Amino acid sequence: MLLENSITVDINDFKLEDGEFLKIRVPTPGAYIFQKVLIVTRRTRRVKSAKDLYYIFDILSTCEILHSQIAKDICSFRTSYPVKWSRQFLRDLKTHFSDVNGNGVQLIQSQRPENAFPSMNNEQFSHYVLGIFQDFIERIEKDLC
Repeated sequence: MLLENSITVDINDFKLEDGEFLKIRVPTPGAYIFQKVLIVTRRTRRVKSAKDLYYIFDILSTCEILHSQIAKDICSFRTSYPVKWSRQFLRDLKTHFSDVNGNGVQLIQSQRPENAFPSMNNEQFSHYVLGIFQDFIERIEKDLC
């Protein structure tokens, strides 16, 4: 799935010997988030789940311009891949981010770098995380209907 849903990115600060910029192929943000959510509950190590969720949070909190495209991509996966994956994706998100004390919020809190969001205390940060994910869930639910 990640290979089928990828983009090529130019690394503009790394020139190759031939003068061209380095190009790398990466999953689209929607595919990346979709895959990470599906895998997070299968992780046997809590720290890996926490990192996966923090990476998703980082994308959602810093790249608001991508939210619509991410939602559209995830919605399109419903027709491209087994429908049960889309159901599981939404179910896992809702489970992890049902309230401020949800497992997902706590896992992200555990990965928060010391200098990230310095104007927020832990409680404020937890509410911010929850809001980011609940808005995302609402957008996905709206697009999947």
